[in-house]
Amino acid sequence: MKKDEALAILREFKKEYAQEYHLLKIGVRNVIAHGYFDVDAEQVFEICQDDIPALIEIVKKMIMDLG
Repeated sequence: MKKDEALAILREFKKEYAQEYHLLKIGVRNVIAHGYFDVDAEQVFEICQDDIPALIEIVKKMIMDLG
């Protein structure tokens, strides 16, 4: 797949799943990867407990829509 084809698919994905895409890019990875000692363990736990189950459901919906 060429770069422009991949970018076109990503643009379409962003359009179709705008709300879900926003949730998926919450930036937790950046905080954990670059926050070093500033990472709040309780906040990470809350994200794991509250946000990840919702994201799993979103990804399941996306997979079903693609299938």
